[in-house]
Amino acid sequence: MGLTTSHRAYSGLGDGFGMLTGRTATVHCSGRGRAGPRTRTLLLPGPGGTAQPLPTPAERTTDPADTAATA
Repeated sequence: MGLTTSHRAYSGLGDGFGMLTGRTATVHCSGRGRAGPRTRTLLLPGPGGTAQPLPTPAERTTDPADTAATA
């Protein structure tokens, strides 16, 4: 099994200053057999302080940065 990340993005920083309020990363997992490859974008950290899947646009009710900032 292998894990890689791509498309990392930070939110909350202004023009070189500000407070980091959230981060997202796309995680790619590859495995053998039935596991197969999977990709998911995660909030790092999520509302509970751990990695959480980024809600799809249909599930999203607030900006991910706002969610990370209030946790």
